[in-house]
Amino acid sequence: MSTTVERLRPILTKQRRYATYFWWPDKRRKERGVAECLRESMELVGERPYGSPRNAEKDPPDCVAEDQSGRTIAIEVCELVSERAIRRNQKGRQVYRDWQPDKVIRETQTILKKKEEDVNHYHGGSYSEIVVIIYTDEPTISYETYASLLASHVFSGLQQVNKAFFLFSYDPRVGRCPFIRLRLPGDSENVDLGSVQ
Repeated sequence: MSTTVERLRPILTKQRRYATYFWWPDKRRKERGVAECLRESMELVGERPYGSPRNAEKDPPDCVAEDQSGRTIAIEVCELVSERAIRRNQKGRQVYRDWQPDKVIRETQTILKKKEEDVNHYHGGSYSEIVVIIYTDEPTISYETYASLLASHVFSGLQQVNKAFFLFSYDPRVGRCPFIRLRLPGDSENVDLGSVQ
């Protein structure tokens, strides 16, 4: 007869040990969960960007939802995380990536550019809007430290992505997962920058 520990061992050995707030073993559930987390956080600050997200029938895009007018929007979800730190922590080392501001900006730009290129391969017809959500639970990328930097930078080279958000893991000081609306080339100078306080 197997014990509970023996039954859980295969699950526990696969569990990620670094930047785990948004981690879920099922990719589609994680993507939908991140999109839902952003929606809930936006509602807590009085915004209503889209209805309940659901996984797209065929990826890409990761998720779809309806905007206020009932039109279908595409949602792409991507994590900003150090794969090297993940691998080392999985091997039992306790390390973290010491992200620097210029590297966070560059990595965010790289992710947005990749998601811009993916738009050409979307399934399911045309979408009224393309939304990208970049999320992180990196210990050195905190909302308090990076909110102003990310909100003030204009991310270039995007024509098809309409909106992009940077979602941080839960912050007890604000009582939710804080987010930043990233500035894209078409945004006006007075763009609403999300939850920057």
